[in-house]
This record gives sequence, structure tokens and C-alpha cells, in this order.
Amino acid sequence: MIAISIALFWCLTTLVIIQIPYVIAFIQQLRQTRADSALPRLALPKATIILCLRGADPFLPDCLKRLLSQDYPNYQLHIVVDNPDDPAWSVVNQIVTNQTDLPVKVSSLRVRHATCSLKCSALLQAVAELDSDCEIVALLDADTITHPTWLQELVTPLQDPQIGATTGNRWYMPSSNGWGSLIRYLWNASVIVYMYKYTIPWGGSLAVRAEIVRQPELLQQWQQSLVEDATLYQAIKARGLQIQPVLSVLMVNREDCQLSSFLRWLQRQFVFVRLYHPAWTESVCFNGIILALLLCLYALLPVAIFIQQWQAAAWLSGAVLLNLSISVLLLIGIHREVCLGLDNRGEANSPFSAIALVKLLIGIPLSQLLCNLMLISALLVRRIEWRGITYHIQGPQQIQLEQYNPYQPLNPASSMVSLW
Repeated sequence: MIAISIALFWCLTTLVIIQIPYVIAFIQQLRQTRADSALPRLALPKATIILCLRGADPFLPDCLKRLLSQDYPNYQLHIVVDNPDDPAWSVVNQIVTNQTDLPVKVSSLRVRHATCSLKCSALLQAVAELDSDCEIVALLDADTITHPTWLQELVTPLQDPQIGATTGNRWYMPSSNGWGSLIRYLWNASVIVYMYKYTIPWGGSLAVRAEIVRQPELLQQWQQSLVEDATLYQAIKARGLQIQPVLSVLMVNREDCQLSSFLRWLQRQFVFVRLYHPAWTESVCFNGIILALLLCLYALLPVAIFIQQWQAAAWLSGAVLLNLSISVLLLIGIHREVCLGLDNRGEANSPFSAIALVKLLIGIPLSQLLCNLMLISALLVRRIEWRGITYHIQGPQQIQLEQYNPYQPLNPASSMVSLW
């Protein structure tokens, strides 16, 4: 057992240490972004913001109000609501009705393609109705609460003709310390580093050249896909263009979630990765190794203590403590820089409390186990449920919407709980 314990210690230590340079580079870029916060004075092209809605997300009113007050000279807002009876309609009407300064178009989804997600159907409708002189399309989700210069920060890098799209990302800062919210926060804090490193776009805060989204090939892919951002990534790379991460538009999500709901959502995200991300095989192999090592570690440690194999227990305990201490330090480093960036934008932030730090010591290993289990389980998934709609999956471009139903609110325990 001693030999196995030593091997586990060095394997896990190596896997933790090789992540340190990536996290440090991410922290440095956050710091540099904060230092270079002044925007250049450039002539900005006409832009259209597209917002697709199904259900009334907890912060939808805030999302809409912020979109109506962007510090941008020439833009319009196009909202596509899934159904005239959708709960989002009343929220949109209440906020947009008295808006006179900004061109706003609100429409219901007219064509629900059976071969793609409802979100992709809504995007297809919105793109078909773009003004001919629109040069930039910005996408976001209803849980994205923008700041006044959000659109300007996304569009400015697109002045470089080599950049086809810009993307922000999300950072969870829930109002509660429930286990679901904590595990989601920890998962996102780890994955955001790799999304930045590999320039993976996030459809919740993204801007792209209109000429790209008008391509017939991309529109055809959207008509056969579950998600828009992964197929957009492929279309941009096929044109030899770059995707530019914009860390100043790291958007804070303050919603809460239950653990069971988050795990279902996470499994769905991993299904999207399985279908559309070119590095899926490498990701499964790498995370499968991590999961196997963690399962061995947490299974052997109590056994070693029970049979009084103290030397083995010391190596295994060392692996746990080293994993936790490095993970906590890296997490605090990222969280601190995010909070400083929020200070720059005049937004509220939540430094770690003593209780939160204690929960992290349990949450980190639990997050590592659960999230890797969800990734492995995504290998077997052939059906997913997304806001009350079930999709049957036979392949990346073989999607079947089984039956359409208008969105039905689920009466969550709190009005702050995320919709799934």
C-alpha cells in the first residue's frame, strides 16, 4: 500500500502543479485588463444585440434595463421570445414599452425547427431579420447583467480585421452559500482558465462580425445543432480568423442553484462539448485519469488509517492537503482579481468569508469528484432536457426536438434560482 500511496501522491501533485502556470497567466491577464481599462475613441460600426428568451430568468428585468442603456452610438436590440404566452413576455413588455430612444424589436419565435434547439431556431430568425447595414452581432443570455460599456468593449477589438469574434465569460457570485451554488462556482472557476487559454467562445457574452453569421454554411449548421457558440467557433477558424477573449466583460451571475439541478445542467454542458468540441477525447482521457486517481485517494485513505498503515496514510493525507492548499490559493488569486475588476465597474463583489473558506475545503474535493463524474456520464447520454424540451441526440448534426411545449414555470424555492 505504501508504494501505491507514494505513486498517488506524485501523480496528483504533478497534475495540480502543471495547472499553476495557466492560472497565473490568467490572473496576470485579469490584472493587465484592469490596468488598461480606458477605451480608445474609435468610430464604432452599427451593431445588433440578439437576446433569445424562454422563461423569465430571475434577473431578466436587470438584463433588459442594462441593454437599453449601453454607451454605444449606433445599436439596436432584437428580442425573440419563445411563445406569446411565455412568462418573459410580460417582463419584456413592462420594461420595453416606454422605451423610445433605442430601436427595439420584439417578436415571438415563428418557426421551431425540429432539427435543432429552440435557441438556434430563435437565432436563425433574428439573423434573417438583420438590417443590411448591420456590421456586428452581439449575443448574450438572459442571466447576463451588462455594464454601460459592455457592447463597446466587445466591439472595439473587432476593428482588427484578423479578429472574427470576441468573447467574455461568466463568473458566479451567488447570494447564498448552498452546496449547489458552491459546486457550480468551483467548477466555473476551474474551467474559465481553459476557456481563456484555448479561446473558447461563450454565447452568453459574445460579439461576431455580421458577415460571418450570414454565411449559409453556418446557418445550415445552426439549423442542425443544439448550441450556437461551438459551431460559430468552427466557422470562424475555417475563415482563418481569431477569437479574442475580452476579460473586461467577465459577467457576474448572482443566481442560486440546487445541487441536483446544477449536475443535470453540467451534464448537458458536457454533452455539448462531446458533440462539438474537437478536444473532447483528450478531455475525457485527462479527466478520467483525474477521477480514477481521486477515487483511489479517497478510498485508500480511510482504509490506511483503519489498518494503521501510518506511512501510507501520511502520503495520502499529504496528497489531499497539497491538492486543497494549492487549489484554494489559486482560487483566492482569481477571485481577488475578479473582485477588483468589479470595483472598477462600480459593481458589488463578495470577498470570501470565513464560513465560505471552510466550505471550500469540503467543496473542492466534492466538486472534483462530481464534475468529473458528470463528464464521464455524458458519454452515454442520448437525450437531454433543456427548459422543459427533450432533445434526442444521434450525432452532432442529428438532433431531434421530440415535442414542443410552451415554457411552464417550476415554482422554485427562491426567486433567485437559475432556470434550467
